[in-house]
Amino acid sequence: MKHELPFTELPEGTVTFLFTDIEGSTQILKRLGEDFARVLAENRRILRESCAHWKGQEVDTQGDSFFASFPSAKEAVAAAAEIQKKFADFDWPLDIQVRVRMGLHTGEPIRAEEGYVGMDVHRAARIGSVGHGGQILLSETTALLIQDELPKNMSLRDLDTHSLKGVKRPERIFQLDSAGLTTEFPVLKTEETLPFIIRRWRENRPQIWRCVRRCGIAGTLVMIIVSLLSILQFRAALPDVFFEAAAAIPLPIWVFTSILLGLVWGGLVGLGAGLIYGFVDALEPEKPRWYRRAFLGSTSGLIHSAFILFTASTSGSWTNTGPEVYVPTYLVYGLILGASYSFVIPRLSLGKMVRSQATAIFLAFIVAGVAGLASVTIAYRGELDFIYYQLDAMMFLLTALLYPIGFTIAFRSR
Repeated sequence: MKHELPFTELPEGTVTFLFTDIEGSTQILKRLGEDFARVLAENRRILRESCAHWKGQEVDTQGDSFFASFPSAKEAVAAAAEIQKKFADFDWPLDIQVRVRMGLHTGEPIRAEEGYVGMDVHRAARIGSVGHGGQILLSETTALLIQDELPKNMSLRDLDTHSLKGVKRPERIFQLDSAGLTTEFPVLKTEETLPFIIRRWRENRPQIWRCVRRCGIAGTLVMIIVSLLSILQFRAALPDVFFEAAAAIPLPIWVFTSILLGLVWGGLVGLGAGLIYGFVDALEPEKPRWYRRAFLGSTSGLIHSAFILFTASTSGSWTNTGPEVYVPTYLVYGLILGASYSFVIPRLSLGKMVRSQATAIFLAFIVAGVAGLASVTIAYRGELDFIYYQLDAMMFLLTALLYPIGFTIAFRSR
């Protein structure tokens, strides 16, 4: 690897290498344009300051990647943890969060005119490439050297043995956990066969369940609110009918039933969405695959439609149209609704950072709102003066607005 520093400054003998690069740098470049140069400048400043503080030497810098060497594994690990902390705390422009993945390996490389050569350099680079932004990965050699000298706020996590691209011997990889830094990441991006894909699911279960839990809570709260708003809306639009119904069914029971309906309705939709998004994101953390996410997300929207159809079939409010009209209409609506809010739920690989959601909320509201109004209009055969049409149209608009807002709030604290 080339370097711009005097050859004599590079450490000799047993050396620990540190490789870093920015996760999702292409997407950040597309978003920032010319401002990406500022990100690169700050990235290199942080890396160089920390490496110099821990006696490291810069070997090479190409684009957003950075290569440094250290005379001891202990100092290399300390520098890596310090760099990750600085990256996490830095105020990056335009609400982005720059996250670097890191790989460390210790060996005895060959010094050549261009710096270092040998499989130790290649192995260190490959270890870094299979990680995720914010993650610090160590080879077994480096882990063994520092395991007894780690500070109390640091620990090593064994991630098992993995095959690395272009490296014949499999490598046992360890993750460095440090207080104040993210410690949960998707499975490593190594080249493995089908049995390892199954292991990915098992290793990512904590993140998947976290996504299921947050989606479930969001969906439940949103539909409980929608159900309660429907009572208030009914009270305002049809007071005579409302009080007549309240005389037959005590209001507390009515409210409790609405809350229970929202609990089941929203809970099923949210849990289904969380399971789908969590599973897809855990298996493909670096591949947006928006079309697959949207398609699978729409299946959870079908659960939403199923409850609408169940309510319609038991309420008798749609006597002006038959199942042959409103059943396919509302199934299509559910597909569109699910696809629209799939773009609001952040991917697991974003970690604690959630990008600005204002645009996503607005677009999801427009798409789901238009789909909802179209579905209601078709189901009621365009009878705009029909009071039940107006009530349902308002509920569909509220649902279209509350769903993306609810999911965004649920993930803000992640």
